[in-house]
Amino acid sequence: MEKGPMEISAKATVTSVQNYVKLSEEEINKVFSEYESKLALTQKQ
Repeated sequence: MEKGPMEISAKATVTSVQNYVKLSEEEINKVFSEYESKLALTQKQ
């Protein structure tokens, strides 16, 4: 991969918003696991 200043852009449509306040680390991991399949994340993200 070539390093240097590059522009990164992305576009998405938000279909729903979940507001989770003050979750424990365990709760964060549980919620993330539930929604992970809906996210198009790379390994680095």
